[in-house]
Amino acid sequence: MLRQEDIVNDILRIVAVPSFTDNAEDVVKCQTEYKAIAEEMGFVTRFEAGRKVLVVEPKEACRVPEIGIVVHLDTVPFAKSEWSHNPLGEVTDGRIYGRGVVDDKAAAIMVLHAVKELEGKIADSWQIIVGSCEEGDWSDMESYMHSNPKLPKFLFTIDGDGVQNGCRGYADIEVEFRRKALVPGIKVLKQLHVPNATNNVVPGKAVAMVWQKAYQQEGKAVHSSIPETGENALMKLVDDLRNIKEVVQEFPNFFELMSRIENSTVQESVGFPADEIDCKEGCETIVTPVGCSLDGDELTLTLNVRLCVHSCSSMISKMLMHICMKYDCNCYLREMKLPAYVDADSAYIQKMLESYEEVLGIETKPNVAMGTGYNSMLPNCVIFGPRFAVEHDEEDYCHAVDESRKISDVMKFTEILVSYLENVLA
Repeated sequence: MLRQEDIVNDILRIVAVPSFTDNAEDVVKCQTEYKAIAEEMGFVTRFEAGRKVLVVEPKEACRVPEIGIVVHLDTVPFAKSEWSHNPLGEVTDGRIYGRGVVDDKAAAIMVLHAVKELEGKIADSWQIIVGSCEEGDWSDMESYMHSNPKLPKFLFTIDGDGVQNGCRGYADIEVEFRRKALVPGIKVLKQLHVPNATNNVVPGKAVAMVWQKAYQQEGKAVHSSIPETGENALMKLVDDLRNIKEVVQEFPNFFELMSRIENSTVQESVGFPADEIDCKEGCETIVTPVGCSLDGDELTLTLNVRLCVHSCSSMISKMLMHICMKYDCNCYLREMKLPAYVDADSAYIQKMLESYEEVLGIETKPNVAMGTGYNSMLPNCVIFGPRFAVEHDEEDYCHAVDESRKISDVMKFTEILVSYLENVLA
């Protein structure tokens, strides 16, 4: 029987070990603590990919397990002074607080207790894969995949909302425009810049200098997977600058591209071949300007393109070629992660839906995650919890000050895991 006290204590045990993504030493300490918990339960552990990935298995593990469960122990940082509860773990009023409680330390503990609960009742055909830099560059999973591991037949990462059978991919693109001088030696646009630009964030501020006059716009910064919920300061500033004829004349193709991104389809603006995709999920490709900088006569625009789950690398190539030819510019692909997708009719997915309804008493449907998750790094991998579907859950405190979760919800999702693994591995 699942023991709430044990689960909460083990969550507190690893939340107490800070493990910010960019602090490798602390992440290793957290891995070591998790490894100790797994071994105390009688499981076998080993490090892979130069200690970047920890693998947990039953003693009599199958050579190719049926099920793989992916979690991670690294977290985003916190400023303790901003928290009203202890970011290294606290239980108050039926909630457990701490950095990583939602993303993703509690999930790592839940699955350990789920497989322990099922010991002797299911086939020893599971594997837990524990990452170390999901909040960073994902070099852990890249190294792991390069090591040619014996991957389970089907995998899911516990790092999302409900049952998500796919996630969008993304492509970070830099587009370079050359200034067209109106008068030799005279530059009208002196500066166009997004302070602290981040490739996955809609800019909340943008600044420019025209002649000797400063321009600035502020917006609402949000994750670039959901730009419609924010307000793009760069787009607003470009709209202002469009009224200055001399600026537009210096960089006409830049202004044309920005106008098309704002007012046209992805096919018309950046040449993404959306007509080649038959997407039943309604998961559209979106283009978001996230950064801009002016260095001498070179204006560089950074685009974050969120890719429909049915996108492929050849479509990116067509897009890059279109941008270069249409706007007479240089175009570079800086980073790309292709989307992940498993058909919703898969038996693995259907059993997830059954277990969800069995425990919660609520029917749900699979959906596509708007962002990009670890599951895009692994074949045949989807997202399953630890939160319930958005419409069935409370506000998401992931990455927030006072990150927390109801203990009752922690227990409910652990029960869902038990039900699912029992259904699949009985």
